[in-house]
Amino acid sequence: MNLRTSVLVALTCLGSMTFAAETSPCPETGSLTYPLGDVIQKEGLSLEFDFNKTEWPDYGSPAHIRQTRDTVLKNLSDKSPAERDALLLGRLSWSTIGTTPLLGITTSGDAGLFDTYLDVLERHGMAEHAGALKAVRAAFPVWNTSAQARYNQWNRGNQEFDAVLDAVLHRQSDVFRKAQPPLLDKAEDILSIDPAYDAYLDKRAKTDDWQLHTFMMAEIGSCLARYATPAEADAALA
Repeated sequence: MNLRTSVLVALTCLGSMTFAAETSPCPETGSLTYPLGDVIQKEGLSLEFDFNKTEWPDYGSPAHIRQTRDTVLKNLSDKSPAERDALLLGRLSWSTIGTTPLLGITTSGDAGLFDTYLDVLERHGMAEHAGALKAVRAAFPVWNTSAQARYNQWNRGNQEFDAVLDAVLHRQSDVFRKAQPPLLDKAEDILSIDPAYDAYLDKRAKTDDWQLHTFMMAEIGSCLARYATPAEADAALA
């Protein structure tokens, strides 16, 4: 497979996820730099792992949510305040991917960290993000209960959903997605004045080729229509 074919295959895969009716300008030559925010996000996700444990509860179960929270907080305990908050924002950025991002952090795996996330957002003046979380919290008929019980308040079964709560979840999820600054940008800004910053730059410098290739394909995919011609793909790659 030649390089042009590789690009077109990658773009086809990207196109299956996003129809790319509107495109952004292609990156200038030499302008691509792997985002430090992605490194922070990856480190934030790794916080939930404790390889000394021998039992892994079912995803979303009360035991899983409790274990996730405890392990994340334990792994953050020796971090500086800035690194701690940056990693939490990196983790939150991943945990809120999707069309209804605030459903997951209220009723699923990261639900046990909801208050921790809210504290970080408020501490760093991210009022829009924090406001969306508060609005969702207030919309649940009963908040102080298990994540599963919250889920059952939203989804009553048999495709019957609480209309009021569903509307708030969707509306505030949209607010959260559009809120500025982006979570990863803020995470990088927070970390930039911390002694640990250089260590993260070093981790970025060691990013493997697969991650760099995936990042480049995403950047190229964002500036081409879904059905790009070989000539357009060549131009974008160049």
